[in-house]
Formats: sequence, structure tokens, C-alpha cells
Amino acid sequence: MKFMMLSTASFMAERVYKDEQEFETYIRSDLYGIVDHSRNLSNPKIKGAIIFHEQGPQLYDYSIRLNHTWAFSGFPDVNSIMDVNGPYLDDLALGVNIVPTLQYGISGFLSLQQVVDSFIIFISQQNLSNFYTEKYEKLPINASGIMPHFNIPWTQFTPANIRIAPFPTRAYTDDEFQSVIKKVMGVLYLLGFLYPISRLISYSVFEKEEKIKEGFYMMGLKDKMFYLSWFITYTLQFAISSAIITASTMNSLFLYSDKSLVFTYFFVFSLSAIMLCFLISTFFSRAKTAVAVGTLSFLGLFFPYYTVNDPTVSLLLKVCASLLSPTAFALGTINFADYERAHVGVRWTNMWKASSGINFLFCLLMMALDAVLYFAIGLYLDKVLPSDNGLRYPWNFLFTKEFWGGKDMLNHHLKRFEHKFEKLKYKGQQSNNGFIPSMEAVTLDMKQQELDGRCIQVRDLHKVYMTRKGKCCAVNTLNLTLYENQVLALLGHNGAGKSTTISMLIGLLQPTSGDALVFGKSIRTHMDEIRKGLGVCPQYDILFPELTVSI
Repeated sequence: MKFMMLSTASFMAERVYKDEQEFETYIRSDLYGIVDHSRNLSNPKIKGAIIFHEQGPQLYDYSIRLNHTWAFSGFPDVNSIMDVNGPYLDDLALGVNIVPTLQYGISGFLSLQQVVDSFIIFISQQNLSNFYTEKYEKLPINASGIMPHFNIPWTQFTPANIRIAPFPTRAYTDDEFQSVIKKVMGVLYLLGFLYPISRLISYSVFEKEEKIKEGFYMMGLKDKMFYLSWFITYTLQFAISSAIITASTMNSLFLYSDKSLVFTYFFVFSLSAIMLCFLISTFFSRAKTAVAVGTLSFLGLFFPYYTVNDPTVSLLLKVCASLLSPTAFALGTINFADYERAHVGVRWTNMWKASSGINFLFCLLMMALDAVLYFAIGLYLDKVLPSDNGLRYPWNFLFTKEFWGGKDMLNHHLKRFEHKFEKLKYKGQQSNNGFIPSMEAVTLDMKQQELDGRCIQVRDLHKVYMTRKGKCCAVNTLNLTLYENQVLALLGHNGAGKSTTISMLIGLLQPTSGDALVFGKSIRTHMDEIRKGLGVCPQYDILFPELTVSI
């Protein structure tokens, strides 16, 4: 067995080992690669080895072993190139990747093979059985076993023509348009969504600004029905828009993709966009401000796409970025462009296969998850964020027993309030100078109404507005009891707090402090129950503009 070799940093040299075991022992030894010029390179680094298993004259069997660290640096592992357990064809493969093929030529493998084959051809032509003994063994070898010269005539025998050709692939058409459009497809579609998104944000905040939403609540509309009406209205609108987009692009941009999957893609994004608009609207109380800031915010949520669209970006970062539905939508356009370029198209059977570091199914699921998250967060913020209209919940209301305890817990909560009201029953009736105002005595029937909860008890009701000049007290610690079968009139000058008091009793405004029981139900905790038997005529128009007669 004979080995030809080897290299150092300064020149090439050859070395012969007695057998393969000696060669393996040297490579695994601690002396491997320790270059000492004074000892004439006794421990060189190995670039490549030729192992002869059979040396003729009728059969020649040899192996070429190369130093993978040196020869194949920068090339993919051969196991990933020739994966016999993988699919026969890659749907997105356009032609042959020349990088795996080049490694055999650049590494020196083919050069060594050419030299050995020329040597074998030369021996076969000369038919000299003693060629190796007479020519090769007469070459001078120094004490370290290294031959300083390698000048043998058979190295001149090379093939007249050498050509490298990989295995053929299926025919394909390279659509360069898709490779260009995939860089801007996401942002172009998002720009098309901006107008309906701006209208959705505007209408949502407009209802809150004009107190239309609270007017619905005063008429007995439930939260879930209000949100469901918005969801159904805009879901139908965006479903029609998604169908129009699918129909207009089915013979151009999405020629090969499954049309039902294209519709699903745009429709799921529309659902997430509806919920995102709902979430954005909770931060605003003026429609004009909401449209300007909300639309720009929606567009701004797309730009993290440029950070994570590289195939080398980790999946964790892509998941985090995809919590922004515009980014998840833009990542999905990459799959469409890649599969359309390969004339395959995204289908239900390949939607889980990755292209450019991400798969279409991931983007679809992330947009669906975003829709659920936006809706849940929006519901929470709609209850706790400060607002000029409606009652607000404490930030931790989800963690209170009253929220999860049902009616029993709420009744216990109301009894605690009633006990507090009894202590404060006559507190507000005494003036600052200690005199008790002249008032009609309360009859036994009226007292029984208080005990039975058949009246309206207002206790320490207080409302303060924040203005540019500072705090403005509209209602100052009002204590009042309204009994059945009586007509009560609130008299006072402009700004006395009459409308503010009524607004707090019907849930249009939240008291700064204090509370009131309307037939045994607190305006802070049971406004939905109170509104079932409530009738009110507001001072201003709270109808939709389309339902208001213009003068």
C-alpha cells in the first residue's frame, strides 16, 4: 500500500508510508503538523493521500483521501448534498447548484485522480512489470522518508479533453419577475389596505367620540353584540375584497398557486387587520387623531419584515416579528414568489415546506394567532384605559373574585356597599357651619323603600374634570335619595352639575368618587342590569349622522 503526499505552508512534498495503519497512526499522533525546519519537515501536515489496494498488472484499485478541513473549507457537507433519504426533486430547484460540483475540482481531488489514472494508463501501455522497481525505487529518499523530487515521465500522460457534467435535471422556466416582485409584494399589498384600514379606525373612534356607542349601551345593547356587529360587518366587506384580489391576480401573480389558498391568505390577514384596528382604536378618543396616527402605526408594523426576511435569521426572531400581523403577511409573500417562480405554486400539499427560511403555514397560523391576541388585548384595554365616556374597570379586574365569582360574589359586593351607604346616609345633609337644612321628613313607606332597595340612593357622588386651567369640580359630594311614585326635578344654573349627575347615573360618565344604588344595583358594578329598566332623553344627538335629519 503506497501513499503519495503531502503539503506544508511553503512547498509541496511527497511521503511514502509502509501501510495504512502507519499513516493513520501518524495522523492521530500528537506530533502531527509540528513543523521543524531544522529536522527537514519530519512531521508535515497532510493534504491528500492515495491508497493502493490493488497494483496490477490486470487490476488497479485505489482510494483518494483528502484533508476535509483544508480541501473542502467553505463547501457544504457531502451528506447534505447527496441525501438519499430526502426527496428526489426539490420543487423550488431551478437548475443545478454548481457549488457542490466545484468542490471536487478546487479541492484537488480531480487533479490527483488524473495523475493516478495517467500513471495506470502509462503502465498498461508499456507493459513493464518492473517499472515501479526500476524507476520509482531509484529516486533518492532522505532520512525523514520525504522524496524532494517527483519527476516521473508518466505524469505527462493526461487525457486530451476533460469535461465535468452533473446529472441532468427537469426542464424549468426561470421567472425573473417573481424574484424582483417578492421584494416589494408585501408592502404593495399593504398600501392597498391602508384606505379601508383608515376608515375602519375612523368609524370605530367616531362612535366613541360622538357617544353613539354609549347610546347603544343605554338602550340595552350588550358588549358582545356590539363587537359582533362590527366583526360581521367588516368581515363581510373584507371577504368580498379578498375574493376580488384573488380573482384579479389568479391569472398573473398567483397563476400556479391554489386559488382557495390565496383567498384564505388575504382573508386571514383581513381578520387580523380588523382586530388590529380595534386594538389601535382603544388608545384614541378623537377620530381625526386616530386616523392619522393609527394608519401610520399600521404601516410601521410592516418594517420589521426587512430585519427578519433573511433566511439566516433564527426562527425565534421570526416568531417575535410575526406577532405583528403586517410583518407575518409580508413574510408569506416570499413563499408565493418563490413557488410561483418555480412554476409550482403554493398549495395545500406543500404549504408546510420552507422557502427562503420560512414556510407558508407558519405565516398563516401567526396571522390567525395575531387576530386572537389583538382582540383579547383590545377588549381588556377598552375596559381599563381612561376615557371621557363610559365606566372604567380597574387594571386588575381580571384577578378579582367579583369578576370570576358570578352573581353570588357580586351580591356580596353590593351588600358591602349598602352597609357603607347606611353609615353615610345623613353625612351630606349637614352644612359646613353645622346647621341641618329644613327638609320634609321621610315617611315610613319611604324608609321601607330604602330597606327593600326600591329607590335610587346617591351617596357622596363626586365628579372632577381635568381642564387646561386645572381641576374643575362639577358635582361636589352629592347625597340624594329618589323614591318611587315621585317626580324629582334638578334645578340650578348653567354649570351647576345637573347634566353631569344624570350622566353618572346612566353610566355615560364615571364618577371620580362615590357611588349610587339604582334599585339595589351599583352604578359602578351593575350598570348593565340598571340599563335594562332605564329610559333617558339625552341633551344632544347621539344617533348616526345618516339617521339625523338635517335642517
